[in-house]
Amino acid sequence: MIRGAIVFTILFLGTIPIFLLFMMFGLPILLLPEPARVALRGPQLLCGRIWILFSTGVLRLSGIPQPLLEGEASLRADGRYLLLCNHRSWTDIMVLLQLFGPRMPFPRFIAKREMLWVPFIGLAIWMLDFPLVRRSTRQDAAARSIRDREAVARGCRRLGSGPFTLVIFPEGTRFTAAKKSSLQSPFAQLLPPRPGGLGVALEHLDTRLDGIVDVTLGYRERLSYWDFLCGRAGTVRAHVEQFPVPPHLLSLEGEQGRSLLQEWLGEVWQAKDRRLQRWQEEADACL
Repeated sequence: MIRGAIVFTILFLGTIPIFLLFMMFGLPILLLPEPARVALRGPQLLCGRIWILFSTGVLRLSGIPQPLLEGEASLRADGRYLLLCNHRSWTDIMVLLQLFGPRMPFPRFIAKREMLWVPFIGLAIWMLDFPLVRRSTRQDAAARSIRDREAVARGCRRLGSGPFTLVIFPEGTRFTAAKKSSLQSPFAQLLPPRPGGLGVALEHLDTRLDGIVDVTLGYRERLSYWDFLCGRAGTVRAHVEQFPVPPHLLSLEGEQGRSLLQEWLGEVWQAKDRRLQRWQEEADACL
């Protein structure tokens, strides 16, 4: 607990000056028209990269273990990537930063609008034009789906022509056994993926993408961010695979296109599920 408090305090205090620098560059840019904002976002992204270097350095120096990694991805700092990942908890973001750090072009996430209320993070994702979607119920799912697609499309356009990593969690929510049961997931360790955000991203980014990075994260359920900072995460495993955008996904139209994307994403998720089950069996064998 003491280690967690120390790590959190260092991260918090170190974030403040970086955030103030970010705001100093960012607030004047908000007064400009959108094309100019995109073109002049370099200093803000530099602040973001400095924060990534700082936070991952703090985690490393505090003795928090790196994930056990399988596979590799040859990311370029000037590249443009879609990153797909299963969603375990808020800790996923820090684990992804541990894995890739400054090698990855500054990441943007398709995030829920509720994230706007998180201190520091909320203002940053708003000023950097992260695609923001809303939680939906069955009653308003159709209307919100249209608005969410428009929000993701707008976020993709605002990425501009420079380097980027757009991170998508296709499950749309964090995995729990209760959600798995409620959604009647066909997977043992995953929730069913939703192709909507990925489809919109492929539609608007296809000619700019250098590849897709598929990441599988495995660690115990109900791992809180506090447990992670305290070093109580246990073994965190990760598998990384990079591949070109499949050509047949670059011209998706109508219901047939959505069906093809769902089929492809289902195959990716089946491979993830087999991997997670293997990791679970290996962990059980060590008990």
